[in-house]
Amino acid sequence: MKLKLAVLASAVSMAFAGQASAALTNAPTTGNGDLFFTAWTTGGTIASATLALGTERLNSYLPSTFTYPAAATLAGDPTSGSKTPEAGFTQTFTIAPSSVFSSIFSNSTGFFWNVVAGDTTQGGGAGIRRAMFTGTDPSGLTNSGLQTLVNNVLNFSNAVTSGVAGPTSGVGYGGDATWGPKLGLAPTAALDTAVSGFGSTGFWYVGTSSTTALNQAYVKEYENSTAKATWTLTDDNRLVYNLEGAISEIPLPAAGWLLLSGLLSLGAIARRRLAVH
Repeated sequence: MKLKLAVLASAVSMAFAGQASAALTNAPTTGNGDLFFTAWTTGGTIASATLALGTERLNSYLPSTFTYPAAATLAGDPTSGSKTPEAGFTQTFTIAPSSVFSSIFSNSTGFFWNVVAGDTTQGGGAGIRRAMFTGTDPSGLTNSGLQTLVNNVLNFSNAVTSGVAGPTSGVGYGGDATWGPKLGLAPTAALDTAVSGFGSTGFWYVGTSSTTALNQAYVKEYENSTAKATWTLTDDNRLVYNLEGAISEIPLPAAGWLLLSGLLSLGAIARRRLAVH
């Protein structure tokens, strides 16, 4: 996979000039799973494809600040990241034209997509799971549900190869019941990761909160004090993570103050003339 990386302030652009036939990283005991994009169709011409987003992994896409569960902290996982700074952050992944993605994006009945990462604990602690994904608010997801979800992420990543056509049914197909909007959870699960067509969606981080299976998992939305982060797929093959930063007041230059002072003076003169007449 050839990568072209350009960094300007808090903006990052990554172009995939050619998709390599490489398996996604699946590290169930050492953690830090790949961040990857999957697109699929459920009607018309059935197709599915998955693309690893460069060298981005779960640890490199953590929120800048979050309250990590004690159980995971003890297991040695990172407790902070860099993707929700107050100054804002933008990263663009340009998906090079390919027959598989072109056919999905132009499918007559539409398509779906998501961005996902998942792993067991970085530190190797038993029972600890972490994941991040696009979509709606997953609050209500339990520790048990998170464990099932991450197991599905690992099974899916084992079944696909980055940048080439994936299966059209079963594990590794984006529209399969083991993946799709719910990442293999029951239809009533408190999450929906899929986006229909070109558009934008939110982004969430979840982690094991305790050893009690039915307790709610830890949930953190990607945001800062100014805005919520979004992932956007555009119709020119760009996948963009964006978080707006605070807008600073722009100081008025000295010439501006002189102009303003002159206008105020003219106004005062005009008022005096009106008073005289």
